[in-house]
Amino acid sequence: MPAIDSLKINAAVYQISQQEFQRRLEEFREMLSLEGELTQPVRKFSLGKRMKAELLAALLHHPQVLFLDEPTLGFDVNAQEAVREFLREYNRRYQATILLTSHYMADITALCQRVVLINQGQLIYDCSLEGLVERFAPYGEVKVEFAHALPESKLSG
Repeated sequence: MPAIDSLKINAAVYQISQQEFQRRLEEFREMLSLEGELTQPVRKFSLGKRMKAELLAALLHHPQVLFLDEPTLGFDVNAQEAVREFLREYNRRYQATILLTSHYMADITALCQRVVLINQGQLIYDCSLEGLVERFAPYGEVKVEFAHALPESKLSG
């Protein structure tokens, strides 16, 4: 099924008028760089195009709260930046709250003002992005693997 058909179904479910559907479709298609591709069957889309089309479908009804799990997963570096820019612009235009889970610090630094850090089910941080960097950036972990085992006495120095 072409992506445009799924989008029309979403518009019907959310009772979006044809005129408003066309306006939103053009706006999001331009913001996501999906020109002319929505008439193709979804199964022929690359992972990146499929995720952009799914994002368009999820935002068609202008939700005020977005729950996004790894929104740039599967994208190349340029596409990741395009999605981040799209989400920043959506947030700016519609003042939507975006709850984002990601392992990519580039996503977090580009999109988040507040960060909640959870480790093994425990809340270990809930504050600003700047505070997170101040608290955790000075620390690092280095893993060293030796070709031959060394006695601990030689490593203690």
